Amino acid sequence: MKNDFHLEMITKKGSLAYGSISLVIGLLAVLGKNASLGVLAILMLVLYGLNVVYMQKAARNIRLSNGPEFVRLFPGEEGELTFDFINVGKLPVWNAGWEVSFLDHDGATEIQPGKIPGILFPSFFLPGKGSVRHHIRFTAKKRGLARASVLTLHIGDLLGVFRIRLTYQGYLQKAVIVYPGTSGFKLPSRLAGQFPGVTPANISLFEEQTRPRGTREYTAGDPFSSIAWKETARTGGLRTKEFDRVVLQRWILVADLRGSRPGAADHVLAEKVFSQIAHAAMAAEKRGIEYEVRLNMRTAARDGHLHIPPDHGRAQLSGVLNRLARLPANSPVGLPAGMYRSIAVNAMRGHVLFHFGQQGEEFSGLAALLKKRGVTVIQVSADVKEDAG
Repeated sequence: MKNDFHLEMITKKGSLAYGSISLVIGLLAVLGKNASLGVLAILMLVLYGLNVVYMQKAARNIRLSNGPEFVRLFPGEEGELTFDFINVGKLPVWNAGWEVSFLDHDGATEIQPGKIPGILFPSFFLPGKGSVRHHIRFTAKKRGLARASVLTLHIGDLLGVFRIRLTYQGYLQKAVIVYPGTSGFKLPSRLAGQFPGVTPANISLFEEQTRPRGTREYTAGDPFSSIAWKETARTGGLRTKEFDRVVLQRWILVADLRGSRPGAADHVLAEKVFSQIAHAAMAAEKRGIEYEVRLNMRTAARDGHLHIPPDHGRAQLSGVLNRLARLPANSPVGLPAGMYRSIAVNAMRGHVLFHFGQQGEEFSGLAALLKKRGVTVIQVSADVKEDAG
C-alpha cells in the first residue's frame, strides 16, 4: 500500500528544556569528573535519539485506506463516512490524534452535532500490523456536496518533547452528497396511474419468433419476417403470430431557469425547480417510466443546454439526483429556444412534458405544437406545490 503522507517533525518547548538539561548534566560530569553524571547524560541523549528514530519509523508505516466512499442523503437524513488507518509495520503508535476538513461551500452538511470541522478528534492507539476505523457522522442540511479535502495525523512521542505531523497528499475519495429535498406536486388524475410501455409499433406477445398462432389470409403491411408458410402454401393461407399495440410512456422534465438578470439563473427559482424535478424523477422511477431532464443552463454541448438522456431505473434516478445535487443554483443560463427546438424534434405521441420555472412566449409556441402531436403538456408552478398546472 502506497504511503501518501508527508512527514514533518515539530519540536515542542520541552525539547529545548530536555536538550538543555542533558547538556548541563554533561558539563557537570566533565567539570566535576563525575562518571555517574556522564553516564546519565549519555543515556538521556541516547534515549532522545532512539525516541526520534522510533517515532519516525512508526509514522512512516501508517497508511490510509482511501477507497471511494460517497454517502448520499436527503435533507434531514443522517449518514457517516469511515476512515481506516492501517499500520503496516510492527512498531505500535501510541498517541495519534487526527483531523479532517471538508469543502462544503453550500453548508450542505453538519458534522457531528457540536463538533467543528478541523478540530482534533480523540487520540487513538494503532497496534503493529493492525488497523483502526473511525466514523464521522453527518446530518444533511440542504442540497449540495461536502468533500473531504485535508487529513492530518498528529503523533506525540514517548517523551513529550516533539510531535510528528503527517499530512495526506493524495486525493481523498470521500464525500457526502445531499440531494435536493423533494417538493411534491400532485400529478393530474389522467397521469397518476400511468405505467411504462414501448413505442407505438407491432410488438409480439410471444418470445419465440417462429411460433405460428392461427391461420389467416395475407394482408398488406404484414411483417414479412414473422410469416411462416404452411406446407409449401398448398392451402394458400398464411400462419402468423399475434401482435398487440402499446404506447411508450416517457416524461420530459424541462425547466427555464432565467431570472431578472440577463444570462444568470434565478437561484431561488432554481432551488425550487431542482426539488420539483427530483420529485418527478422519483415518481417516474417508482412507475418504471422512462424520463429525461433538460435545463437551459449553458454547456459545451452542441445544443447548448444541459440534457440528461432518457432512461429508466435506479441508475437513471441516481444519475439525475447526483447531477441536481452538484449544480450551482446561480449557473449561467441561455435562451431556451434551442432547448425547445430539440424537444420539438424528439417528442412524439404518448410523451408527457412537465415544464418548470419561467414560462415565456417561446414555451407557449412549443406547447401549442406538441399538443397537436398528441404530447401532453403540464405546466408546474414553482410557487404552488400541490398544483400540477
